[in-house]
Amino acid sequence: MGKKKQKAPVTPELILISDPNSDVDDLVSFVMAAVLADKGYFKLGGVVATGGEMMTRLRRAMFSKGCFIELGYPFLKVAVGADYPRRNGDADNFYLSHPLSEAVERKGVVVERNVLRLFHSCVNAAEDKSLTIVANAQMSDVAAYLREAGAKNLKKFARIIVMGAYAPRENDENPAVPDSSSYNNVVCMQGAEELYRVAQEKGVRLMFVPKDVIYQMQLGREFYDRLEKLSSPLAKLIAAANKLCLENLWNAVRRGDYSHFDIRRFAKVFMGKDYRISSRVISGRESFEEIWPKIRYFNLYDVVTVMGAADALFRQYGRFRRTSEKYMIYEAELSDPEGLKQALSDLIVEKLTPFRVSL
Repeated sequence: MGKKKQKAPVTPELILISDPNSDVDDLVSFVMAAVLADKGYFKLGGVVATGGEMMTRLRRAMFSKGCFIELGYPFLKVAVGADYPRRNGDADNFYLSHPLSEAVERKGVVVERNVLRLFHSCVNAAEDKSLTIVANAQMSDVAAYLREAGAKNLKKFARIIVMGAYAPRENDENPAVPDSSSYNNVVCMQGAEELYRVAQEKGVRLMFVPKDVIYQMQLGREFYDRLEKLSSPLAKLIAAANKLCLENLWNAVRRGDYSHFDIRRFAKVFMGKDYRISSRVISGRESFEEIWPKIRYFNLYDVVTVMGAADALFRQYGRFRRTSEKYMIYEAELSDPEGLKQALSDLIVEKLTPFRVSL
């Protein structure tokens, strides 16, 4: 008798939930998703742009679409996220304002207005256990789809990778609940709670990348210096937007806008581990141009979740460790943060280097 024919491995398909704003990590995560798809780690299924009021979500979707057109994926589906119960204030409504970002946005005018239609399209075309949701933003859209999904469609989902943390609970039917210190949870806590509960009830793996993992692989200025030298408009946008974002943050810190983020924390995060010494170097009186040369470290949160979806790549630098015997709950841990940081930098530069398109 001949040997039994082995079934070919299923190529993962990625649905990215994002909220591109004045931080650059969403934009860099798009570049990472494109280069990893180029290399065959996964297929790109679609993008959901959420966060903020309707017009902000629409602009974010158009920006996302324009980015992927520039990155060589003009037919990738991009949808506007649905309304969700927002917190008071406009904490989720900030958006990047830069001439280059506006040019990218104008390229992406054709987007899907019905987010459930995007989910249905991706799920119907997917193989069993092939879909990976990367949740780099608030999660109400994913929760709404999973809540109504039948058994046949649920079988298509392999895992949900969340940028953020969970709070463990003992002796409970749902041992993972949203951690209130994670931005993507608190933007819409109702959506996060529902997603965590539904995933655990329906046996979909929940995999978390907490911010402590990101802090192990802070990027230095040389990453942005490399991008600034490239001719790619997206590379130049990343470098310019990063500086603009930090300038806005510094001015907000000087005004005392954030109770949880003061000058000492700014120094600790961006100027080095010994923030007690660093904080003596700066004062609230200094302008951003005086502060800028002293900034040494940068964090790219959303990029690492995308890298976590590329199994063969991520296993070289870390793993997702199972944290529950009963439920499929996992948390990222790194064995080689320096190696992962270098891979991140090299992959982004590699993807953007050949670009010669002018917006």
